[in-house]
Amino acid sequence: MTHLVVPDGLRSPDGWLKASSDDGRFASLFGRDSLIAALQLLPLDPSIADATLGALGAALGERDDPEREEEPGKVLHELRRNDLDAYVAHGWPVRGGELRYYGSVDASCWWLIVFGALARHGSDVRHHRAAAGRVAAWLAGRPTPLTYVRRASSGGLGHHWWRDVAADLVDASPPTGHGMYADDGSPMHGPVASTAVCALAWRALSEAAVFVDTSFVEAADAARDAFVSLPRFAIHDGGERADAPTSDLGIVRWTGIAEVSLPSELVTPHGLRTLAPSHPAFRPDGYHSGAVWPWDTWIGAPQLWRGVVDAVRTLGGYPELYAVDLDGTLRPSPEACTVQGWTFGAVAAIGAGWDGRAWAAG
Repeated sequence: MTHLVVPDGLRSPDGWLKASSDDGRFASLFGRDSLIAALQLLPLDPSIADATLGALGAALGERDDPEREEEPGKVLHELRRNDLDAYVAHGWPVRGGELRYYGSVDASCWWLIVFGALARHGSDVRHHRAAAGRVAAWLAGRPTPLTYVRRASSGGLGHHWWRDVAADLVDASPPTGHGMYADDGSPMHGPVASTAVCALAWRALSEAAVFVDTSFVEAADAARDAFVSLPRFAIHDGGERADAPTSDLGIVRWTGIAEVSLPSELVTPHGLRTLAPSHPAFRPDGYHSGAVWPWDTWIGAPQLWRGVVDAVRTLGGYPELYAVDLDGTLRPSPEACTVQGWTFGAVAAIGAGWDGRAWAAG
């Protein structure tokens, strides 16, 4: 095993990675972020994946609680026990001195994908099987296509995909650059179904059919059928559509559900843009509307890996995201955490030549 040196303040005492280091905004256990970092680092240190599955498996949803977006078997979005005053002020469900929030549509998919990858790596995953059964049952029990909508009456996130945004910022004026945008540049509202989420659900259920129970094949087939019915990016069942090219196309391709091409307007010398410049909401430094994220490029565009590594080295500190102007100029984002777990993971995975597609190995 290659010796892995994790930046200070990023790895928890229990072995999982925080979304960002201790001086960042996300210095906590985050379902999606911690799982993706664990997948990135799996060939270098599988104990991180084991610890991440364990921590999140122990925190699975137990009941239906709309204010926390909790459901039985659902993987949480984030668990915080510090710096909670702002969350209380904005109506988030802080209880008993902690924020335990489940507003993620895809963290459960990533849990099963990492579970399958760890099993394929040859690690003993028997102690995770009970949690795997609960997560797979939650995912298989959801209607297809896998859709999210905010249920909380206050606080929480307005979007539960990786392009998430606090509910009170969805309709901010001027726009924040966060979240999901319809073709006319206006913010989308739930319920939203995304092709990338459907693709991840199919991959996750396919892994569950191999490593949990073969009965999940039927749910995987339903997820594939739902994927075929959707446009390229997302559709809101109230009529809003988003067909413009986004980096989510790379996620779709990564899952193996379909062969898709990445439009040239998404490509920069330093990675994939999150949103095409032809879209009315595009900004080179838009958080989810044009900036480049290293984790996103790692998963979606191996041909651009070298540019990501060069950008991270130039900017320093494993930034969460950065801007690339239309002329190719690289510049930092003022919104970015400077030591982000899945950016560190992306650079390490690129160095190891690992694309995360465990099911495709050999």
